[in-house]
Amino acid sequence: MRMKKILFIAAVALAAAACSKTYNVGPESQKAIDFTSWSETMSKAYTNTWSNGDAFTVYGAKFMTSADATGTKVFDGVNVSYDGTKWGYTETKYWDLTAFKYAFYAFMPSAQLNTGTTAGVFASKEVTFANPTANSEDILVANEYIRERESGKIPTDVVPITFNHMASMVDVKVKKDASLGTATVKITSATLKDIANKGTLNVASYNASHAPVATWTPSAGEKTNYVSTTATASSNLTVTAATTYDASGVAGTTTPEANSLFANYVVLPQTLDAGQALVLSYTISADGATAAEYNDVEVVLNTFVTTDNTANAGTTIGSWEKGTHYTYYVTIGANAITFSATVQDWAEVSGYKYILQ
Repeated sequence: MRMKKILFIAAVALAAAACSKTYNVGPESQKAIDFTSWSETMSKAYTNTWSNGDAFTVYGAKFMTSADATGTKVFDGVNVSYDGTKWGYTETKYWDLTAFKYAFYAFMPSAQLNTGTTAGVFASKEVTFANPTANSEDILVANEYIRERESGKIPTDVVPITFNHMASMVDVKVKKDASLGTATVKITSATLKDIANKGTLNVASYNASHAPVATWTPSAGEKTNYVSTTATASSNLTVTAATTYDASGVAGTTTPEANSLFANYVVLPQTLDAGQALVLSYTISADGATAAEYNDVEVVLNTFVTTDNTANAGTTIGSWEKGTHYTYYVTIGANAITFSATVQDWAEVSGYKYILQ
């Protein structure tokens, strides 16, 4: 997924550029602080568009001097909602041009907040990842944005705020080894076993780059199984993708794209233990022969390592980290299964290859 931006935008005069928006701001010397989406709307977990009723929460303060350490509240948990056309909030706030600086913090969805402060620190409610395809579980926390006085006054033009995904994203895809040729592979079931699915998010501070310093605390004993809806006993998933290997046994091109068992699951960041596994059942049949059945083949998730399939050492994937997208690949061969993965920032930058030894 591509993270995009929610922008905090101050209202502009009637003569401003066409992409700006004008407000009735009252006194001529005051300009309203407004929140809206820009032309590049920040993506949620599954869509690049916003829905009527979407909302985020804003905290913020102004500081009158460089020695002012506490500031004055301007936004104290203000709900900013989308009406299908624009973002808005009640009780319009105005820029104080004499302030030394402003600090803004934002979180979404609003319903997941438990406590918050104008310093941007907060604890979430206990978040339950019961439906990993739900946007409500894709918690977003913005970098703090500090706006300081320039040329004797606070600037009131566009104020950008960048949100960060606080959850992890997991995909599981399946393909067959080219050595199987025209053999038919069908997945009859797939389960992500014993996955922690409840926890509390705490934002304690912001680092030198203004990103949130945040940690998840999983709730004790709260685990679940995520069962694939694309590969079931009544509706098997026929694997159409195949992968080729070079003379050294290194995986090459997969054609077509690997079939999906779990697509873009938003999950709780967590340390992976030996009980957490991908469990597969599948069949292989060739030339009309009776299908060979493989039931409950289990691969422990924390055994994946940062090597290719010709090596035997590397760093294990010991946890799912916030803001990270993990794509696991299962390659089914005649006598063995190869497991590999790519790990990327949620912004879809280049990642590393992993293989099970």
